[in-house]
This record gives sequence, C-alpha cells and structure tokens, in this order.
Amino acid sequence: MIRKVFLSLIAICGFILVFQSCGKRKLKDCCISQNLVIIPSHANYFVPNIFTPNADSINDLLFLYGTDFISAEWKILDGKTVLYETNDFTIGWDGTHEGNLVKEKNYDLEATIESQHGNYEISGKVCVVTECFHENNFSQCMFGSQWDGFDYDNSIPSQETIGLCN
Repeated sequence: MIRKVFLSLIAICGFILVFQSCGKRKLKDCCISQNLVIIPSHANYFVPNIFTPNADSINDLLFLYGTDFISAEWKILDGKTVLYETNDFTIGWDGTHEGNLVKEKNYDLEATIESQHGNYEISGKVCVVTECFHENNFSQCMFGSQWDGFDYDNSIPSQETIGLCN
C-alpha cells in the first residue's frame, strides 16, 4: 500500500506527519514553503524546505533524509519541466539544470519512498536560495544540516553562511 502525503497536518495509522512553515519571509523571488517530517513509530524521514547551493559546503545539496530507506525515487520540477530526477537517495540535487544554477524560488518535489515501514508518495515544495536572504529571521526554515542522523533537530544551528541582502 502506498500512502500519499501532502502538505498539511495529518495523523494516520500510527504515523505523525509534522509540517512547519518558514512563514512569509520573502527571499529574492522566493517565499519559503512548508517542509515535511514523517515520524513513523520506528523511523524518521525528513525533507528540508530550503537549501543553498552557493558552494560554501553547507546545505549545498538537497537530500531526502531517513533512517530506513530501501529505495527512493524523487524529482524536482519547475511546472512540468523535470529539473532533476534520481532513483538513488544517496545522491543530492545540486540546484542545477542542464549545467546552470536554477533561479531562487520554490520548486516542486515529488518522491516515492519504499521503507521498512511502508511506502510513501510525498509531494511538496523546496526553496532554492543562492545569494542572500531579504530578512534576517529564518529560524523556522529547516535545513538538511539540522538532521542529526535520526531526526530533524531545530536546536542544531543551520550553520548557514548566506547573509542578508543589502
């Protein structure tokens, strides 16, 4: 059975889905979207809602994070255009399409995950930021660097080096 997961608060079959929003903090052509944390009884999955492919070695790649993946197929879309697609959850997206860095904005993410605890279809948004933030408070944004190996932990600093826009 495949469970479809959409961006809203849901609790089904002993699974708790937690979504947090970065609010309406405007970035250059980008309003940060909701992210997804799936917490089944024995495993966690996390999809960041933001990443920063700016070559500082911090949050430069977008990954699906989880503790018991068997397989995962996922893709990033801009409308109907597929920007990135892989069936290898160990390889992250570097924010490029056809060799060029994409624009700063929200993109659609679709994933099918097979795990020891079931199969999931996930759809949501991820924000790409490459230059600077237009506001100094992005504390609700959830970065991949805040994954502790088992769970998302907001007490871990994002370590993000992107600064404020002038």
